[in-house]
Amino acid sequence: MARVLLCLDGNVIKEVRLVRDRTTVGRRPSNDIQIENLAVSGEHAMFNRVGRDVFIEDLGSTNGTLVNGKPVQRQLLNDGDEIVVGKYQLKFWQDADGGEDFEKTMMLQAPTRPIPPPAPRAAAVVTTRPSTAPVATRPA
Repeated sequence: MARVLLCLDGNVIKEVRLVRDRTTVGRRPSNDIQIENLAVSGEHAMFNRVGRDVFIEDLGSTNGTLVNGKPVQRQLLNDGDEIVVGKYQLKFWQDADGGEDFEKTMMLQAPTRPIPPPAPRAAAVVTTRPSTAPVATRPA
């Protein structure tokens, strides 16, 4: 699972998991990550997921988008990259295993020959024997 930490002056403000294919960053409230700062454009940048890869794309912002100190238009992100938008830093993290919040699916191979049905069980046989014990009688 990819995620970003929104930071200002080294302090983490919030963590955002990148669960959608597109996550927008900007000053307007319609953005997924809203940053209320005049140095941030209304629609500043966008995280774009393509499979396991995540790209950052500048959306024609006034002050630009930096990745590890260099201005970019579109850049593939690596674990630990720092994106700067205005005065804010977005630290990008990608879990090593993909970090999907789903359980792994186990694939079982079908048998190559049909499994025979179980053999029928023998019916239980109950036998009764006449009792050989003497029967007690009552005197009249």
